Amino acid sequence: GTPEDNIGSSGNDGVQVTTADDDDSDFDLFAKSVTSSNAQVEAVDVDQDGEVDVAFAHQGWLFGFIPVMVTSHTTVMPDTDGKAKASVRMPWWSFMVSGVSKVKTDTEAALNADAAVQANASMQTDTSARVKMLDAIISSLSSVDAKVKASWNLKENVK
Repeated sequence: GTPEDNIGSSGNDGVQVTTADDDDSDFDLFAKSVTSSNAQVEAVDVDQDGEVDVAFAHQGWLFGFIPVMVTSHTTVMPDTDGKAKASVRMPWWSFMVSGVSKVKTDTEAALNADAAVQANASMQTDTSARVKMLDAIISSLSSVDAKVKASWNLKENVK
């Protein structure tokens, strides 16, 4: 196929998996399996420079009591010095949602300190490195999300 064949390809569940070039069919298959097996992963995007972006759904509570879903966009990209730099973007209104600010700060800290993320930062154009990077991102997001949910449940039980 052509690069255009992979852009915006979608599984039957509507999850977007986007890659930038023709050599990524193995990565596409892995990313689609991740998005179909993990309901919180909404989309995966990899560009030709190896930047990996994951859209991940988090349960939150607007104003502390209205349940809402908030989608974060976590990006890991190689920095100019060859190290990985992780950043998490949240919707502008997320400051009104309990729990999600901790997701942003804890995920960025965990990914920037993760040895697997740093080891694969300089090889992000390699499919194996992208798979390891994606796995580390999702693992970190899931772990932080579980901790936030657990702390929220503890607060609820104290009331």
